[in-house]
Amino acid sequence: MYTLHEPHQERNARFLIPRWFGLVSAAVLWGIVESGCSNGKQGHAASSSWKSAPVLTASLSPEVQLGDFAMQPPAGFSLSQKQMNSRDGKGELCIFTGPQHPNGQSAQIYMMIGNDGGHMSSKVTSDQTTTMCLRMVASEHLNSRTTALQSGTIGDMPFSRGYWTGIGKETGKVFHGAVYTASSAPDIVQVFIKDTEPYNTQEMPLLEASVQTLRKR
Repeated sequence: MYTLHEPHQERNARFLIPRWFGLVSAAVLWGIVESGCSNGKQGHAASSSWKSAPVLTASLSPEVQLGDFAMQPPAGFSLSQKQMNSRDGKGELCIFTGPQHPNGQSAQIYMMIGNDGGHMSSKVTSDQTTTMCLRMVASEHLNSRTTALQSGTIGDMPFSRGYWTGIGKETGKVFHGAVYTASSAPDIVQVFIKDTEPYNTQEMPLLEASVQTLRKR
């Protein structure tokens, strides 16, 4: 069994980790994944190297360490980190939160980075992980829609990604987001990014630029 140290909501925090995020992170890290699952969106875009425009990357903050990885977060974002541990692996939950918008919401990056020694990361595909993550996100939103999965690389690590949109059940706000996952034994990386309308048009490119700076240290 795993021990999940759930983040708590600090008095002045502008975010609360969604219930599904810890569940998906634990499920993916320790193999509770439906074999052969599909979100009904078949096919991939051609695999390519995912890199954002230099003007976006130049606007990011200096690199920070995230377990065995490092990444440049968007400027002005705060970072909260929590540990996950089990008999078969270790992991770290990292949450980057941007300044609060006038509507009370913030752009966010939720990230799970794990190392299971190849126990499950050698058996679970990135597509399976992304599909499961998109399903869990959709369950927490109304009128949710997802895109077909895409394949690409960040650095030299292969990733799967899918985009989604939906109305938050609790907030009533329209959210736009993406899921990036990689299962490359012994590493598992799982990233959720999101923001609300109308701020998503400006913030989402920065969130993706940040994710695309991820590298193994």
